[in-house]
Amino acid sequence: MVKRKVNKFLEHKYVSISAAYQQILNLDNNENATISKQIEELLAGDKTWMSADQIEQLMVPLLHGDILDATIKNNIFEAEALGTNVEKYYKSRLVSSETDNAKQVLLKQLFQHLQSYAIKLRLKQRYINNAWHLASYVFIATFILFFLPYFFPPLLDYLYHIGEGKGRAIDIFTAVTSGAMGAAFSMLTGLRRRINKSSLNGLHLLQQKSYVISKIITGFGAGLIFFYFLQSGLLSGVAFPEFSNDTDATGKLILDVKSIALIVIWCFLSGFSEKLVPTILSKTEGQLNTELPNTDISK
Repeated sequence: MVKRKVNKFLEHKYVSISAAYQQILNLDNNENATISKQIEELLAGDKTWMSADQIEQLMVPLLHGDILDATIKNNIFEAEALGTNVEKYYKSRLVSSETDNAKQVLLKQLFQHLQSYAIKLRLKQRYINNAWHLASYVFIATFILFFLPYFFPPLLDYLYHIGEGKGRAIDIFTAVTSGAMGAAFSMLTGLRRRINKSSLNGLHLLQQKSYVISKIITGFGAGLIFFYFLQSGLLSGVAFPEFSNDTDATGKLILDVKSIALIVIWCFLSGFSEKLVPTILSKTEGQLNTELPNTDISK
C-alpha cells in the first residue's frame, strides 16, 4: 500500500486538532460517545483536508464554557484574513451569544466560513502551480521544436528537399516555430500579471491544457501569416528580411544570416504580441477598401 504524502500544513492542522480533542477528553465525561468514536476514526484514517474540516465540525458540540469561548476567539482572529467586516460580524455575534448552544451555532458557522476560504486558497495555489508548470513546459517544448531540424538532420534534409529544393519549407518551419515560441514566451512572462488579475475561475482557465494549446496554435498561425507578409513584399525596408532566388551548389534556395535572423525576430514578435498580426491585417483590409472603393472585402 502506497502511503500518501501529507502536506506540512495539513500535518500541523492535525496536531492542533488532536491536542484540542485531547483537552476535551480530559474535561469531558464521555457524554457523547458517538461523536467521540467518529472523531477517533477520522483521526486514525488518512489525513486529508476534508477529514480535518469534518473533525472540527464534529468537535463543536463537545466544546463548553471557557474552552468554547477560547476556540471562538482564536478562530475570529483567523477570520481577519476574510476582511474587517467579517471579523466585526463574528465579534458582535459572540457578544450577543450568551448560551453555549448559541455559541456552538456561531462556531459552526465560523468554521464553515473559514473552511470555505481555505478551500479556495488551496485551489488557487494548485491552479497557480499548474499554470506555471504548464507554461514552462510548453516554452521548453517550442524551444526544442524550433531547433529540431538541427538536432535531427533527416528532418532538415526533408525540409530542404520539399519542392525539389525550390521551396522555402525550412524558412516556413522557422517562421511558424518562432511564432509558437513567441506565444509561449508571452504566456510565461505575462503569467504573473494574469495571476494577479484573475479570479478563481480565471486561474482555472490558465492551467487548462486546451487554453495553452490554443495560444500556441495562434502563435503558429501568426508566424505563418507574418512570414507571407514578409515574403510578399508588403512589409519591406532595412528592418525586414530580403528574399532572393539565390541558390547554393545543390540548387537549394538560401537566405543570408541577417534575413534569417530578421524572420525569427519578426515571427517571434508576431506570436508574442496578440495585436501585431490583427493590426497588420486590419490595415491591409483598409488599404484594399481604399484602392477598391466599390468592394467591401469585409463581407
